[in-house]
Amino acid sequence: AAVSGIELKFRAILDTVQDGHKAEIAFRRKDYAEAEKLLRRVIATNPDDTAALTMLAQCLLESNPQVNSDEVQQICAQIMQATEDNDRAIVMMGLALKAKSDPVRARQCFKRALEINPNNVEASRELRLAEARLLQRKEERAAQQSPIAGFFNKLLKK
Repeated sequence: AAVSGIELKFRAILDTVQDGHKAEIAFRRKDYAEAEKLLRRVIATNPDDTAALTMLAQCLLESNPQVNSDEVQQICAQIMQATEDNDRAIVMMGLALKAKSDPVRARQCFKRALEINPNNVEASRELRLAEARLLQRKEERAAQQSPIAGFFNKLLKK
């Protein structure tokens, strides 16, 4: 029996939905390679699927943030074009920038995510960490500029 065009489209949609569910399961099992493979198939069928794009960015961050940070930034930019108020995408952008050693822009992302969703725990934690690192760097620079002050700071910290 010949398969109609509508039936083929229906099967493709059904396969995409199943791949999305399988990707979620693989992601929860921390099988990021399998989740990534499935999510890329979902996105090939539906490039505007922000949920799949978000999960793909998360997979890439979880598997190897330094290597994947450029692609994560591109994916997050695509998500943010579609939905400006996606605090999850903004946090992932910040994490990718953090992995690329761009703490100033990463901090801006975490602040923006908290403006959108003040209850975003990850953004809050990352912002606190970023501010603590910034303060530590300032103290280290001040200590380097003044050897005597640096000496006394070391004594006082003990």
